[in-house]
Amino acid sequence: MKKVSFYFKRFAKFCGSVVFFTSITAFQFLPISCKSNEEDINVPLDPTTSPSQAEEQSVVTPKLLSFSMTEKDCIHIEFSKKVTLCDIEYLGDGEGEESQSVDESKISYSEDGCFADVTLSNPTEIGKKYTFKAVAKDESGNSIDFEQKFCGYNPSPATIVINEVRIGYSSNIKKPTKTTKYEYIEFYVLNGGNLAGTRVDFGYHNKSYNFPVIDVKTGEFIVLHLRSTPNDKTAINEIGTDLSLSTAIDSSSARDLWISRTEGIISKSDTIAVIDENTEKPIDGIIYAENPKDDWTGTNKKSLTELAELLANAGVWSDGSKPKDGVNGNAFGISRSISRQNLKELEEKYKDSIPKYIQSSKLDWIIATPATPGKENSDKPYLPKTN
Repeated sequence: MKKVSFYFKRFAKFCGSVVFFTSITAFQFLPISCKSNEEDINVPLDPTTSPSQAEEQSVVTPKLLSFSMTEKDCIHIEFSKKVTLCDIEYLGDGEGEESQSVDESKISYSEDGCFADVTLSNPTEIGKKYTFKAVAKDESGNSIDFEQKFCGYNPSPATIVINEVRIGYSSNIKKPTKTTKYEYIEFYVLNGGNLAGTRVDFGYHNKSYNFPVIDVKTGEFIVLHLRSTPNDKTAINEIGTDLSLSTAIDSSSARDLWISRTEGIISKSDTIAVIDENTEKPIDGIIYAENPKDDWTGTNKKSLTELAELLANAGVWSDGSKPKDGVNGNAFGISRSISRQNLKELEEKYKDSIPKYIQSSKLDWIIATPATPGKENSDKPYLPKTN
């Protein structure tokens, strides 16, 4: 009798430890922002799923994998598992606007339930910013409340590539005058359309620039000036067809756009990416560094690393994500720039169809002199002076 009692106690202790471990594991799977129905926590998601797999799957909350507009009034959303959407509303960023709800009858699901197409109450406006909110619930009762920023549908997005970057500026930058020169990025339009929903991300300062709603033509140059002299009324954004409006120093014969800021937005070593806001995926980008180091360093290491890895992992930058994988050299100066040398090859390669992204390599670039904003790039390499 003592022997039986001993084994019974050991068995009870074992069961208690298993129950405790399982409850802790379930807790670890559930993010604080998600909800779970404990009564359904062990309901299998698939009849062929084993009990252990079912328990594990039932406590994993659904994840939002992708979010994009397919029409001016339709949003396509992908989740990690079968879900049902509810409590949907969206709001434009205009002053005084009220949120609009979406009836659940306006939602269609894929056969596996992982994809949802949501038809909005009213069509979106091109380039306008919106916020989408909803609750996604799986078959086990786990749910997530999510919020997603998005841009009004652009039926004809333009495709642009970075063609030239000048990271230098005038020495009198702390006391700027109308002759002070600043940094700029020159873009080339590979495929005409509208720039709404196109964004430029800067790794070092972790800043972004959103292009306005502008129709551009194939073959155009666009010069984005990265800062301007305060109160300089000659630095005009050329968003229409008149490309002679901007007369500030460094204004080009091409389309000029200006970022209204006095602080720098790029660095001597940096990562720049052109992002499609509809998919949040990179279209084009460049990695450059003053010294070919193995890793990004300094207080901005995290944002630099993340943006560089985004470009490398997407196949946009083929050499890798480290400083040594970028364009290397001393590019700082107002008379030189980091200049793409394969633009004509890109034009020929993509004259009939444009891919989802443009792949580049450090071999496609040189540090050239002189800088040529709004014009064809120089193919003359910059040669540092030697003593």
